Amino acid sequence: MKYALDTSVIVLALREQAEMAPNQVPLWKKTHAWLESLPATTNIVFPAPALGEVLYGLKDASRVDAVIDQVVRRFEVVPFDLEAARVFAEVAREYVGPQARRTPDWRKHKVDLQIIAIAIRSGANRLVTEDKDQRNTATKWIQVTGIPDPPPRRLRLPGL
Repeated sequence: MKYALDTSVIVLALREQAEMAPNQVPLWKKTHAWLESLPATTNIVFPAPALGEVLYGLKDASRVDAVIDQVVRRFEVVPFDLEAARVFAEVAREYVGPQARRTPDWRKHKVDLQIIAIAIRSGANRLVTEDKDQRNTATKWIQVTGIPDPPPRRLRLPGL
């Protein structure tokens, strides 16, 4: 299985629990439990535009290099390259059409569509996102899911 993570999931994966608002802690715990449950061979794609969003959102710009180091150790950062640009153009034409480029939310959709294009181009089986708009946009082109529930922990009984 190859997963592509949207910005909403990456932020949860990179932050410490103490940085989370109280209402975000359950989702933070679910994210970390899911990531820790994955086999070491699981390929996780981190689209470069999502990295840009994460870095832009840092409150402390001096943390940029540390966050980049953390990301490259845990994920495969995939650029928006020529093949992703081709996929983006196809998806954007079909999704938004020529009139939508004049709408105020077009800029947000451009980044979302780049993330979708990178996920498709990289061969990801699933895009994992907690962003409802991203989920609605991507479902036509790639299987989309929220953060999956981690598998239940098995109890080990003595002598078994």
